[in-house]
Amino acid sequence: MYDKVPTEKERNEFLVNNQLQYEDLRKSLTANCPGTVNFPTNYDAKMYKARGNAAFVQRASDFLASNMGEMEKNLRTMAEEITEFNIPKESTSLISRTYKALCDSFVTSLDFGPFYAKRMLFGGNNQNLIYAVDGYIAKNNENLAHELRQGQLRDDEYEQAKIRMDSASILNEKKRMGEYLNALNNLYVHHYKVEQFKNMGELLEQYKKLLIKLDHNFFAVLTQMLETLKETFAKNAEVLSEGIKEENTYTWKILSVKDIKEGLDEDVKNLDLNQTLYALMMDLFENCKKWINQDENEISKLISDFVLGQFSTVAKKTMTDYLKEKFGVDNATLLEQKIEDAIIQKELWSKSTPLFWKNSMYNRPVGEQNILTVPFDSLEICNAANNFAEKKRITLRRSGIIDKMSVMRFYSGLPMYAYQEIQELERAYETDLKLFLPLEPHIQASDQPSAF
Repeated sequence: MYDKVPTEKERNEFLVNNQLQYEDLRKSLTANCPGTVNFPTNYDAKMYKARGNAAFVQRASDFLASNMGEMEKNLRTMAEEITEFNIPKESTSLISRTYKALCDSFVTSLDFGPFYAKRMLFGGNNQNLIYAVDGYIAKNNENLAHELRQGQLRDDEYEQAKIRMDSASILNEKKRMGEYLNALNNLYVHHYKVEQFKNMGELLEQYKKLLIKLDHNFFAVLTQMLETLKETFAKNAEVLSEGIKEENTYTWKILSVKDIKEGLDEDVKNLDLNQTLYALMMDLFENCKKWINQDENEISKLISDFVLGQFSTVAKKTMTDYLKEKFGVDNATLLEQKIEDAIIQKELWSKSTPLFWKNSMYNRPVGEQNILTVPFDSLEICNAANNFAEKKRITLRRSGIIDKMSVMRFYSGLPMYAYQEIQELERAYETDLKLFLPLEPHIQASDQPSAF
């Protein structure tokens, strides 16, 4: 999905399937424009002899003016810019049609994806839409140049036909009238084609500009964001599989990915990847304003909300649910015993003994304080904690922090001699004291001995 590049055949199929070839665009530009001047049956030799050529020329001029008006209207519609990046249900402008076709055909498809869509637009070894439009522009310039070269020929043809019609007799006026109408038609169809190719050139230049703008302002930003997400997910996957190496000894993870990996793998296995990609891309399109400016905070929240939505069953699991997976038990009583023995006693209590040395001969329980804190919303954890607290006669506190358990143990109100190795401190003090005898030492705030 990340590396697939469009081939020339695939690009051409895209242009055909979405009516984006040169002749398709030309047909749309000239919609409602007749290809020839329509002369009514009463525009005949009799009328010409009676009124001259003015009415005939006016008829041809009206044909040209009407077509130019229709082309101007069509051009204005086809050249409209995209104002937002929601996928339109219906599209009238050329860039909107192209954007919708790219999204419908590639962006939401697992076989192609947004990176392929970007390369189809602007990349992929020149097998892209902008390269195709460059070809259209070159072709249109050739068509315009060819038509302009016909100008003098059409003028001469008309002038000769007019002269011949002016001198026609009753015997040849019908034939010469047909030649005159044909020459007048050819002249104004020529003028129409010149205007047509000029408008087509303007449309193609605008189309190319909008394609480049769509690439730079949307697809480049989208694929850069997805590339960053890919790298982030890869790092997260590495952390999830290898774990985080922690230096401190005062925290311990109750659960590791390994403990719940089987359940997570099953949730991922049950995902419909095509539907997930479709849902992600639609979510990005609908919330384009949240990421198009590349605000990392907005992007993080948007992706996090999406992931939580996709894994809603996982996100809604409580610590109790995960502990059942960790210990492989579903019975509440057995789970409570596992929590008390394996977590509270073995990890939290035994590893939270105060770090200073305390003289074992000195024992004053009144100075010892122990607090066990557990999530309030887990009945099994609370029961296990309550049972342990009663045995140890310690304080149990239920907390609103639902993903942590902790034990805090400390001693207070102890005299200095209750600490182990206090004798060594005393000996060091007495050694310093002897250096200043017979003076009476006093330790000042400067930590230097002085006598008075």
